[in-house]
Amino acid sequence: MNDRFKRNHLRKKAETRLSTKKDTPLKISPEDLERLVDELQVHQVELEMQNEELREAQEEIEESRRKYMDLYDFAPVGYLTLDEKGVITEANFRGAGLLGIERGLLPKTPFHLFIMPEDRERFRECQRKAFQIPGKQSCEFRVKRTAADPVWVSAEGLAMEGPDGKLTGMRLALSDITDRKRAEEEVSRLNAELEAKVRKRTDQLEAASKALKQEMEERARAEEEIRKSERGFRGIFELSSVGMAERDARTGLRIRVNQRLCEMTGYSPEELLSGKDVRLTHPDDRKRNREARKAVLKGEADTWSIEKRYVRKNGEGIWVLVNGNLIRDHSGRPFRTVAVIQDITKRKRAEIALQEKTLELQELNQTLEGRVRERTEELEKIRRSIQQEHQRLSDVLETLPAYLILLTPDYHVVFANRFFRERFGESHGRRCFEYLFGQSEACEICETYTVLKTKAPHHWEWTGPDNRNYDIYDFPFTDVEGSPLILEMGIDITAYRQTEAALRERTEELSKSQERLQQLASQLLLAQERERKRVAVELHDGLMSELAATKYLLEAKLMLLERGKQVDSGEMRRIAEILSGAIKEARRLMNNLHPSILDELGLTAAVSWLSGEYQQSYPHIVVEKEIAVPEEDISASVKFVIYRVLQESLNNFARHGNGDRVKLSLSKSGRTFGLVIRDNGQGFEVERVQKGLGLESMRERVELSGGEFRIESVIGRGTVIRATWKT
Repeated sequence: MNDRFKRNHLRKKAETRLSTKKDTPLKISPEDLERLVDELQVHQVELEMQNEELREAQEEIEESRRKYMDLYDFAPVGYLTLDEKGVITEANFRGAGLLGIERGLLPKTPFHLFIMPEDRERFRECQRKAFQIPGKQSCEFRVKRTAADPVWVSAEGLAMEGPDGKLTGMRLALSDITDRKRAEEEVSRLNAELEAKVRKRTDQLEAASKALKQEMEERARAEEEIRKSERGFRGIFELSSVGMAERDARTGLRIRVNQRLCEMTGYSPEELLSGKDVRLTHPDDRKRNREARKAVLKGEADTWSIEKRYVRKNGEGIWVLVNGNLIRDHSGRPFRTVAVIQDITKRKRAEIALQEKTLELQELNQTLEGRVRERTEELEKIRRSIQQEHQRLSDVLETLPAYLILLTPDYHVVFANRFFRERFGESHGRRCFEYLFGQSEACEICETYTVLKTKAPHHWEWTGPDNRNYDIYDFPFTDVEGSPLILEMGIDITAYRQTEAALRERTEELSKSQERLQQLASQLLLAQERERKRVAVELHDGLMSELAATKYLLEAKLMLLERGKQVDSGEMRRIAEILSGAIKEARRLMNNLHPSILDELGLTAAVSWLSGEYQQSYPHIVVEKEIAVPEEDISASVKFVIYRVLQESLNNFARHGNGDRVKLSLSKSGRTFGLVIRDNGQGFEVERVQKGLGLESMRERVELSGGEFRIESVIGRGTVIRATWKT
């Protein structure tokens, strides 16, 4: 429905443009000829506009593809695409940077080789969940890099489905969390040391209760140990690279803060420990902070963690990650709380920047989605991936509307995308010439392998074994191991070539139609003159002669009457007979010019009358007729065309056929009805005679009325004329 609306819209635009550039019409009286010329010119302009729209659409698609590839390559988050075996098929620049390897070396490399051996099972479990459980799966692991320390990454993965609904691979989004992991490890280590020392002190106090003397001695030793522990803890506390604060669990007042916390907040230790209410937490985050510490304050939990904002002394806001731990006394009651505060402002800013970038991508997608929706499946997947935030790009290679392959110097296909596999099948280890062309040896001249000699890109056109045309781009390529390969991309341009051929054929048809119209116009002028001459001769020889005879007889009778003489009634009857013949002749001329019987009685009666008149004029010719189509199934305009075609065919047979039998039939089959006129005349060579006015005028009448016209003739075996229309 949409295509028909577009065609109608283009037709109206073409007719408007044609009205501004149409030349002075030919001074030819038949209106059918003028309408045919206008129609052909409108078709020509319409084809030109369609070709222009095709070129514009192709340019828009190429521009959209380039923009989306830029967004994917330069995203601030690492993106990887894995196949079902966990092998990397695609990565952006950030993903290659996290893995510490050039982007071009990543494809075809198993991803688990970059994961620390002790963390691989964690990733495999995440991968299994992604294939078994719908939705996003996440995990954290370390990635080893060449000549660099391993980095911690947070991975979010989502399984990919192919067109048939089967899982074909997995998309990964990688974020660097090394700094956060190091801070968590440092806090855990400090907490472990502190808990170990508290447990040791508790054991010592319990042992001292056995005896007073032993208790005093043990207590003294315990106090000494505590002092040593305090000195060590104080050193760790003060020199820590993250902020630390210790509070009294009962009063909630700070009793110790380190220098790093003072640097983060801008307050001095005295200001933080003065007892004044220095509220560092941002007002908007205080409710969340109370909720996070609620269980600890009630004594129901020993740890808490929260990401919130601090307000520095100068009013500036910073983001912090607070990990807190509750220390209990020997009776199990809350005694102290120790909080480790890490400045995560940079990370939060990066997250905000990522969100802003995501919003920009979503806005860009909204501006393009109208045109992208009707384009290729690849662009539709890209649009959906942008809207769904973490699905920015799908498997580009598998959704390309072109084939992409990698060839080795010994003619093996080491990689082929889905487009190539669907068109040409799987290689199964065979060389390209074996499974593409069924040959046992390589082609003598292979355009593809030119790049191995020239070391430069090569562009050419190829007709594949599927008889489709491809625009080929070959590039020299180096494998991960350093071996030379050929990267080949083929774009199916069959439709484009077919459109070019159709345009050429249509142009040739238009040229031929113009020549035929010019010939027809010239012949029509001659035919008009001949028809006028024939009508004048018939009027002069027939009707005028009879009217003149009637005039002379009437004048003679009037003279007799004026002299008082009687007029013979037989003479008057003779005058009446002459007038009757004149009326009959006038009616015959009228029917030749326009058959009134066709309007008054219908096609069947008109055909019967024409056959009868024809047999009276040519008694040696037998006319057989068979009409099996209801009158209401044939429009008035087509009835007139059928009548004229039949009239012209009978006249041609009488003049040139040299036969004695004509059979005409009008029948219907389904939604198609047709006229067949068959004679037993001498026949003729259609190619030589088809340019004549009679046959050409019949063809033009049938085609202008929406039908198809065909002539079959063999010398010595007669002629068959067929005309068909659809109801």
